[in-house]
Amino acid sequence: MQRLWSADDSSAFRPLFLVLLIMINTSGCVTSAISPKWPDKQFDRVVGYQFVNPPGIGSPFLDGKDAPSFKQLSQLKRKEAELSAADTEQLFKAMFSDEPPPKIFFACYEPHHIFVFYSGEKAVAAFEVCFLCSSSGAWPGQPAASNPSFKKLAGLCLSLGLGTDVPDDQEEVTKRYDRDHPVEDE
Repeated sequence: MQRLWSADDSSAFRPLFLVLLIMINTSGCVTSAISPKWPDKQFDRVVGYQFVNPPGIGSPFLDGKDAPSFKQLSQLKRKEAELSAADTEQLFKAMFSDEPPPKIFFACYEPHHIFVFYSGEKAVAAFEVCFLCSSSGAWPGQPAASNPSFKKLAGLCLSLGLGTDVPDDQEEVTKRYDRDHPVEDE
């Protein structure tokens, strides 16, 4: 039996991706033809943030809840930038890239960057990035056909002044957290 594709052949996914790119979003929810109907709610602005991440949490925002809370964002954010329409288009191009996924994976998932999509003052979607392990998370749900280009995401974060690094005071936050939350001996 002839194999039509192998897991090592990233070109096998290109036809599917091209079909998704060609799809026209008829719901009016997204202003980008790149994004196949994600997010599913209308938004009028996108803000990118660099934030400190309390240790041992993974994501302080997208922890698998149906409706994440962004109340801590004002305390945890270190940098922020509102995206222009062109920046938002670049974000979608980075989220739905046709580049092959990274070949090296680490399992830390300690994100320090998030893009929050707002309708008025209400958050309706978010896309979170961990540059330490080249992973991402999203709410609501991981977008279909999402294949983030971490190179493009890094370029966007740098151009917005968000950087790609861990915030300067992350170590201080970790020490404070460890002091305030001692581990009990068993």
